[in-house]
Amino acid sequence: MSRFILLSSAATAAALSLIASASAQVTGGTTQPVETVVVTAQKLAEARNGIQTQIGASTYTITSKDIEAQPGGENTLLNQVILQAPGAAQDSYGQLHIRGEHNGLQYRLNGIIIPEGISVFGQTLDPRLAESVKLITGALPAEYGDRTAGIIDVQTKTGMFDEGGQVGIYGGGHSQLTPSFDYGGSEGSFNYFISGDYTTDTLGIESPDGSSDPLHDRTKQWHGFAFLQDILDQNSSVTAIIGTSNDMFEIPNSKGLEPGGIDNVVGLGPYGVLQANGQTTFLSNDLDGRQREITHYGILSYLRTMGDVDFQISAFGRYSSLFYTPGTDIGELLYNGIAQTAHKRDEAYGLQAEGAWHVGDTHTIRFGAVYQADDLVSNTSSLVLPASCSGTGTLNDPFNSCTQTSDTPFTIASGNDDKHAWSYSLYLQDEWKVFQSLTINYGLRFDEFDAFDHESQFSPRVNAVWTPTDTTTIHAGVSRYFSPPPIELISS
Repeated sequence: MSRFILLSSAATAAALSLIASASAQVTGGTTQPVETVVVTAQKLAEARNGIQTQIGASTYTITSKDIEAQPGGENTLLNQVILQAPGAAQDSYGQLHIRGEHNGLQYRLNGIIIPEGISVFGQTLDPRLAESVKLITGALPAEYGDRTAGIIDVQTKTGMFDEGGQVGIYGGGHSQLTPSFDYGGSEGSFNYFISGDYTTDTLGIESPDGSSDPLHDRTKQWHGFAFLQDILDQNSSVTAIIGTSNDMFEIPNSKGLEPGGIDNVVGLGPYGVLQANGQTTFLSNDLDGRQREITHYGILSYLRTMGDVDFQISAFGRYSSLFYTPGTDIGELLYNGIAQTAHKRDEAYGLQAEGAWHVGDTHTIRFGAVYQADDLVSNTSSLVLPASCSGTGTLNDPFNSCTQTSDTPFTIASGNDDKHAWSYSLYLQDEWKVFQSLTINYGLRFDEFDAFDHESQFSPRVNAVWTPTDTTTIHAGVSRYFSPPPIELISS
């Protein structure tokens, strides 16, 4: 498959030239050299990263240089980037699985949780915003909870260290075309980084029949991102992150098929085939379901370092929706027995407060609290066919056989099926440097969850890293997890 790349770069001064600059800027109401602002930004970034630890866990880091070295560079999908990590696999829908787990991934930006969204095919985060991507798995320390198969922590680019930008067009087989841009800069104590891209191609989802040119598989995807930071003084900063994605997918078809029978259902057509409005045949080429997935997210963080104590308080939110429409009602009825228009929406919001207290040279006490709430709406309209069934359709007495009684379909509307869910977590842990080559991190986490069920749990964690030689590192850990169900996929 052919590929072409056309890039024009307008890169300006980088961080090193900023440090060397003798110009002055205003920070916190006083005039300070630019190098002071850069050094302060670096110090605050190190304090932010020091609040969290991966001691004992397995951490695989992919840098921006690693991403750029791939054949597609920053145009590679984030899932494809993470597939470089050990234990990562991808299914036919493009969803990631770490060590065989399903729905067990948690995404973070600069350590701040991005709540789960309703996304099946689309990807919200784009590699061009990443300075590095970490996959953290194994026996996780106490600060990581809820989704525990793997933590994907994306460290974003900033205008302080990534000044300049580029505009590009990337394309290739399946009519793929991806125009994109990114730009970063700084002005005094304020710095920013923005990026955006649009992708269209005719292979949005894996082909269902192995065809290299599947029917109805067009996708159109828009993504945008902005990082904004103001360094208030030498010990504190305020950061805002906003992002959006809007992805449209056609659902591809297998070619040249006609409806067949459905298990445990006797239809009115020949050989038990379903019948709708007198019709029993429908060429699969004419099916054309469509799905749109929209996500908006935002983070506002305050970071402060006070001597031996560093802490960060963040508010986060995410709007996520999924809307599916069948291409033709009769076609989906004959193939599936149901033609459903479905709309799901999840509005998630919360607070994340974490800190680290450096007690001498041998202990670092880390602590934190996370609260998250979700407001979910599920609204479906289902076109179905009348049938007479044995059994009540309950869990203890499911349908075991059904006979279609009429070919006139009717609609079952669910109305607005809404739900409010909440969870909170607390943790406390101590990183103890027993001696130069051995570090032990032990702690306790408490989680409570309420939605369709109410559960809570204490989870002890112990992790250790032993470095007997300069070339050998041994990780060990024991962690108990509490993982609530992905509530955005459940409806009552």
